[in-house]
Amino acid sequence: DVEGKSALNTAASECHEEVVRVLLGDARADPNLADRDGNTPLLIAADEGHTSVVKLLTSSDRVDPNMTDQSGNTPLMIAAHNGYAAIVQLLLRSDLCDPNVESPEGRTAVDYAAFQGRMSNLVLLLSDHRTKRSRPTEDSGGSFSLADRGASRRTYDQALRAVILPRRARFRGLVRAMVAFRR
Repeated sequence: DVEGKSALNTAASECHEEVVRVLLGDARADPNLADRDGNTPLLIAADEGHTSVVKLLTSSDRVDPNMTDQSGNTPLMIAAHNGYAAIVQLLLRSDLCDPNVESPEGRTAVDYAAFQGRMSNLVLLLSDHRTKRSRPTEDSGGSFSLADRGASRRTYDQALRAVILPRRARFRGLVRAMVAFRR
């Protein structure tokens, strides 16, 4: 159209699941085609919180979940920033999704979730075995204020504890069971 949007971009933007499904089945429709603003259908759906459309798009092996917009943000970064935990979870289920992609400023989805205080998104990201666990630093904040950076580190630490402590408890329970079994 005049705005440079494909039919699939428009369908993703307006959350038309059936249209997205039909277009994904058409080999002529490119699911990674970006509009003039650099937004692919997956970026649009992730930004607007359209969980059902993200689910359809991530189920297709033709969709690249690591494509970035003009600012260098992936759908995972956008969903983590906006607080869409269900979309973060769907994206992380994709084997193709890389949670460690960095924006031009050096930020990852973990940084965006931490700076926004999105605890559930942080727990999801830190629970994924592919995610590099690196605590946000003073200089990784970019345009964030010093107070926001401190808060993001505290949020990150809380989320990491929420991920690690249950794992330790399960391990201790397993050890206890093994010791009891030997007796």
